[in-house]
Amino acid sequence: MIADNPMDIQEEMLEVIRSYSSDNPIYQDSTPFMSEWTKRAYLVACSILIPEERRFFLKNANTSLLTDAILEKSIINWALK
Repeated sequence: MIADNPMDIQEEMLEVIRSYSSDNPIYQDSTPFMSEWTKRAYLVACSILIPEERRFFLKNANTSLLTDAILEKSIINWALK
């Protein structure tokens, strides 16, 4: 169930993102196989993480992108600012 309170939604998003930790072997394999829209939502969600986690997740996601993934790279650049 999705929370009605924006802070609850943010906490739910953070929990999902944090579940994809570097210790989790699924993280390394799942990012390249996400659909385009799922990957874009994941990148936007990463923008609300604390700076250290944000850089970690976005740089890892960036390594799995194809060279023609212009929108995804733009989202990463925006989220890192």
